[in-house]
Amino acid sequence: MTDPVDLEDFLGDVGKAVALGMLPFLGQAIDIYDTAYAAYDLYQNKDGSAEQREEACFGVVMAAVGWIPGPGDGIKKTLKTINRDPERYAPLLLDAVRYVLYQSGYKVDPYAFLMDSIDAERIRSLIEGARSDIAKSEFFSQCPALVQEGMLRGLNLTMANIPVIVGVVERRVKRWLKVVPKNTAAVTKQTAHPAPKQPPGQQQGRREGEVGTHGQAHGLSAFNGTANAAEIATANLNQRQESIGEHVGDYHCQDELGWGRQTAQHDIGTGSAKLTDGARLMRLQHQIKARGRGIDAIWRTGRARPYAVVEYKTRSVPLSESGMRRLLVAESAQNKSLQPAKRAEQREYRKQVKGGNARAVSPEALPKNVPKMSHLWIRQRVESDKKLGRHQKQELKEIENYTRHVIQVSTASGDGKVHREELDQALEEKREVTDSKHTAHRAGIDNFTNVFTEAPNEDARTRKGQTSQNAGRRGAKP
Repeated sequence: MTDPVDLEDFLGDVGKAVALGMLPFLGQAIDIYDTAYAAYDLYQNKDGSAEQREEACFGVVMAAVGWIPGPGDGIKKTLKTINRDPERYAPLLLDAVRYVLYQSGYKVDPYAFLMDSIDAERIRSLIEGARSDIAKSEFFSQCPALVQEGMLRGLNLTMANIPVIVGVVERRVKRWLKVVPKNTAAVTKQTAHPAPKQPPGQQQGRREGEVGTHGQAHGLSAFNGTANAAEIATANLNQRQESIGEHVGDYHCQDELGWGRQTAQHDIGTGSAKLTDGARLMRLQHQIKARGRGIDAIWRTGRARPYAVVEYKTRSVPLSESGMRRLLVAESAQNKSLQPAKRAEQREYRKQVKGGNARAVSPEALPKNVPKMSHLWIRQRVESDKKLGRHQKQELKEIENYTRHVIQVSTASGDGKVHREELDQALEEKREVTDSKHTAHRAGIDNFTNVFTEAPNEDARTRKGQTSQNAGRRGAKP
């Protein structure tokens, strides 16, 4: 079992890498430097020993991974750390990737994201883009001519041998995945045994089609039994982040955006204008139920557009408007209207295989091409929600009846930081959160209203060019 101190240091270093990678200009400067010297190292070791060539291949792929927006630098740091000491850190691979994704605001499968990050075509595209950035950089222009030539030759060598170079990393990652504990929270269908079915009322999280259901603290039950040290560390951190964002976001919507005529008392939270979570506002607490991929909240606004559909994001490093747009696209889902036909195809395929048809062709999986918070994404989740009334569902089918918002809460500054410090202090002192120490929900909060990307062939009811004038302003009202 990994020593808790090792785990804390490992995740701390990974978190710092994520933060540095998201800093404007600095993150790109780091990537340019790493990629240029990794290419130079590859060129210098092209005639070296097998071990030297493999390490150079690993280095250039890691440099390319660093260019992936958001989690790239965290994934790079994770894999480089494990590569230095596989016996010590390999069991934490998926937990660390899960931690990176959460810190970056991504709600995607860690295994799939990891493997996509080191996909040969993905690396080829990243190197191709990096090559022009390096050639134009001030850093490159200040290097000696021989070093410049070595860097460019290394990049050309990389592009000419992508399958071989990436293959080195793929083999190592697959070897590390073999020692990941089977009970890790981040393990997916490809690497874990099916989880036992929980009794009704004890299931954690929210299904794809569900809309906000307020949850209570649940300890480690989300991990189906025994939890390892990495699970505990990442779960506690994630749950604290979720608690801060949803608590601050709820009260920001009520108190600052002024939605609804009813006012919920702080940290009691009843009688609000929320249609979800049983009309209760989220309390600041140590742990909450994971929300999954459904709608976070729907509010009555008392405005010309009577409803607001809201996504809450908690971030230690806030995203810009364009960064938030990319994040929502990265969290795209399948088109639910196509799922029944696809399931029928899969049943027919299994039937043919069972009947001995060796030529049966497995149907392709549905693409995830419905961006989160697009009109289609919202409509499909509203339609499948059992707790919304028929009248509300009917009104929410029309896009003229609602506005869309991403409420981003920063835990690095402003009121989000105050909430994080009070929550951390309460955990350290083993007490409940004190209501009077986190009363403001205004500073350090972004209300993004113009970061949405529509799905391909979106419904004709979507208005072309529909935008909002208050995109990204802190505390802006619709």
